[in-house]
Amino acid sequence: MGKISLKKIRNCPVVMALVLALSGCVNEPMAVPTHLPPVVSESQDTELDLTSEERPDINATRKLPALRIADWQEDAESKWEKLGVTEKSTDLNVESMPLNRFVQVALGDVLGLSFIVDPAVQSRNELVTLRISKPMPAKMLLDTVEQVLAGYEVGLSTAGGTLEVLPAAKLANLAPTFVGSRARIAMQRGKVMMIIPLKYSNTDEAMKFARHFLNIGPGTSINTIRRLNALVVVGDSAKVQRFRSVVEMVDQPSMAGRTVQIFRPVYWQAEEILSLLAEALKTQGVLVAERPESPGVYLSEVKQLNSLIVAAPDNTVMSWIDQWIQALDTPDVAGDTLRSFVYPVKHSTAEELGGLVAEVLGGFGSGGGSEGDSDGGRNAGNDSGTAAVSSSNIKSADGSGLRMVIDEPHNSLVFVGSAQSFKAVYQMLQQVDVPAKQVLLEVTVADITLEANVQLGIEWRFTSSKGDLDGAGGTFGGLGVGGGGFSYTAFDDVGDIRARINALATSGDAQILSSPKLLAVDNEEARIQVGTQISVVTSENTSSSVDGIIRSFTYIDTGVILSFTPTVMAGDQVRLYVSQEVSVPGSSLNNTPPINTRSVQTTLIARSGSTVMIGGLISSTETVSEQKVPFFGNLPGIGALFRSRDVVDNSTEMIVLITPHIIES
Repeated sequence: MGKISLKKIRNCPVVMALVLALSGCVNEPMAVPTHLPPVVSESQDTELDLTSEERPDINATRKLPALRIADWQEDAESKWEKLGVTEKSTDLNVESMPLNRFVQVALGDVLGLSFIVDPAVQSRNELVTLRISKPMPAKMLLDTVEQVLAGYEVGLSTAGGTLEVLPAAKLANLAPTFVGSRARIAMQRGKVMMIIPLKYSNTDEAMKFARHFLNIGPGTSINTIRRLNALVVVGDSAKVQRFRSVVEMVDQPSMAGRTVQIFRPVYWQAEEILSLLAEALKTQGVLVAERPESPGVYLSEVKQLNSLIVAAPDNTVMSWIDQWIQALDTPDVAGDTLRSFVYPVKHSTAEELGGLVAEVLGGFGSGGGSEGDSDGGRNAGNDSGTAAVSSSNIKSADGSGLRMVIDEPHNSLVFVGSAQSFKAVYQMLQQVDVPAKQVLLEVTVADITLEANVQLGIEWRFTSSKGDLDGAGGTFGGLGVGGGGFSYTAFDDVGDIRARINALATSGDAQILSSPKLLAVDNEEARIQVGTQISVVTSENTSSSVDGIIRSFTYIDTGVILSFTPTVMAGDQVRLYVSQEVSVPGSSLNNTPPINTRSVQTTLIARSGSTVMIGGLISSTETVSEQKVPFFGNLPGIGALFRSRDVVDNSTEMIVLITPHIIES
């Protein structure tokens, strides 16, 4: 191979462009944030006033810049389109055809490509024979043609953007085409250069593997960029493609292909059970690895979580390990040695759950205090700002002593005692510490206008019309309100009830006062209030030292007020204490306006999704209007003949629809 002069390299635009591109890649500086917060001394009492763009996001995931090679990656399909290769299948059969003629037929007539033939190849007359039994895709046929030409020391190149047919000697002297590591280079012809960044291996290991196990062959070179932890490969496109595939198979994390699982022992410390498990696996002939990259089962301890991370070759070995941990992590194996157990509370508070445990197992004894030292618990060694709160001497089920400490800062319960005494407590905690259910309450409060001939109120409207709803209802008489008493009805089809109320509201016979929806945790009160606070005079006094009258005011909540406390019971039943109030202030008289209040307070049981309707609160108003002829209507005696009096009774009934929905957490 002849020497290439420096002058020729300088005159080659492809080489110069490649050098500039690589230099720009290597020397690219690390990105610097646009805004940097000012440095503030610890002694300064200054608050940083940062805009939303300047304020750093402490929850954002930070990622270091990756190797910038994407700028040179070309889309494979667009490259094929530039060459003119189609998706259709075709075949090619020639026998004893001259080489120059074979190039014309294969690339031009069959594949329909645009290409340039070097004069040295144009004069070649060696005979070529090729038989393809069945049609193949055009891309595959081009690879086959390239292999045939390689046997005659002729190659294809796309370095100049156009397909060229060149002698092998001239092809070797061309500058390589740079391609990205993630790009498909099947369309590239001739010599290429690729930078392959390594994710999990270092360059020394990759180079050692390449030299010993890969047959690189002549004309292919491999170098390293240690700063980027990457390999630079220069050679024939097919060889570079094979080399990249092998490197990607080898460049895997040490845990790749393994089954990883986290175990949290109950009656042992993770360090103790790790030693027991390692000995048990060795007796079964299972190799225990000392490092993550070593073969076998790798065991690692996480002290902060008292957990064990296990990496096994497959699920079968992992099932053995699971069985061993279940067999070892028992009170019988742990013995009667005094040890500490930390139970992290998952779905409640440590104070609440600890109080329950204390009540069940004997309550807080006289030894209560604020001790926070436990032999092996997570509280040991804590800073002064995270000391445990309360402790107690309690008795376990079998009568042995067990000490409990409530660790509020970590929301955990710390027990000190034997494993056998902790067993009963742990089983109870597993059953009690479960996600709390929630109840969504839908309430609709409406005023229904009653007709003159209606005395049964809401029961007549909803249970005596056509298309009666399924439900059970009753009336509690004796209230003496409009003769209708107090009634309730339970329905399963709340949609039909609300549809009828909406129809009444549209025709002017009803007014929906409120329709709140409120979500509450089991056994916790929820309250919603929409309205205003009005001032009411509570007292008036006069003073000789102050002119005028001194008044004292108090503020009263008005509007829509809903509060309820749910208790979820078995069988999707909900026990509800509901308090609903609708209050409207009237016209003010002497700074003391009357408040028209209609409220319901009740405790009821309903099935999740069903509707309970409360009604029968009927209010009546009488409107008197008089019309008369002037003068004559005021005459005594005969004046009644010249005037008329109209008395209108207006009755409205307030109903409350209550629908609970149990929501599983």
